Amino acid sequence: MSSAVKRRQLGRGLSSLLGKEVVASEAENKKQIQFISIAKIQAGPGQPRRIFDEKELKSLAQSIKERGVLQPLLLRKTLDESEGFEIIAGERRWRAAQMAQVHEVPAVVRDFSDQEAVEIGLIENIQRSNLAPLEESDAFQRLIDEYGHTQELVAEVVGKSRSYVANSLRLLMLPARAREYLDTGRITAGHARALIVSKDADKLCDYVVSGNLSVRATEKLVQESIKSDRRGVDKEKLTPPKEFADIDPDLQALQKSIEEKIGLNVEIHSRKTGGGSVTIHYQTLDQFDHLLKKITP
Repeated sequence: MSSAVKRRQLGRGLSSLLGKEVVASEAENKKQIQFISIAKIQAGPGQPRRIFDEKELKSLAQSIKERGVLQPLLLRKTLDESEGFEIIAGERRWRAAQMAQVHEVPAVVRDFSDQEAVEIGLIENIQRSNLAPLEESDAFQRLIDEYGHTQELVAEVVGKSRSYVANSLRLLMLPARAREYLDTGRITAGHARALIVSKDADKLCDYVVSGNLSVRATEKLVQESIKSDRRGVDKEKLTPPKEFADIDPDLQALQKSIEEKIGLNVEIHSRKTGGGSVTIHYQTLDQFDHLLKKITP
C-alpha cells in the first residue's frame, strides 16, 4: 500500500478502517459485526489513554445498560493460542461494558499487524478528540518517533492543523509537577502553554492553582517571572499580580461548590463595577456532554 493511499485511509477515520461494507446497510453490518465475550477481550498496546475518568465510565456504563453498546469495538485476534482478542479501538466502551455487567459486545475483527494495530489505535483516539492534553501529546510523539511521521503528516492523518500538533507537542516540555497538574485537570492546556516558556514552571503552577488564576493572569505572571530573572529578583519574593491575587473567599467557596457538583474546573471573576463571568473548563467532548446532561432539563 502506498503512503499516499495509507494517509487517505487513516485520515478518513474509523469508518474507513472498518470498511464501507460495515457502514453501508444493516444487512451488511450483520455480516461484519459479531458479538464477542467480554472475557475474551484484552486491552491493546495502541491505547494512548492513561486516565479513565470514573464518573465518565459510570455514565457510559449507565447508557450501555439502557441502550447497549452502540458503536462496535475494533479488534484483532491475539497472536497466542488463547483464541482471545486485542482491542484496537474502543477500550472505554469495553471498560464501561464490564461495569454494566454486559457479557458480550459488538465488534469488528480485522487482521492488523503490530504496527498497524498501535498506529490505528493512536489515530482513532486522537480523531475522537476524547484524550486529555498530555495523552494527545504523547500520542502525537509516538506517531513521530515510532513510525517516522513528520508533524505535517501527523496533522494530515488526524485532521488537525500543523500548528495544533506543534503546540500539543510543546506540552511535553513541561516539568513534572506542571504535568501532574495538567493530567489531573488542575490547570488547563492554556495555562500549561503559558507556563512552558518559564524556567520556573513548577513553582509558578503552584501560584496558578492556589490563586485559581485565569490563563490571561498566568501569562502575566510568567512575564513578571521572566522580568524578575533579568533583574535578579529573589524568586521566593515573587507573588502573582496584585489585580489577580486578591480573591473573594465567598467566591472561592462558591467555585469549589460548583466544581464538586459538576466535576470540572470553574473560574468566577467579578468586576468592581458589578457583574462578572463564570468559566467552566472541560478537556474532552465526553466531559462536555456530561456537563450538558447536568445543566439541561
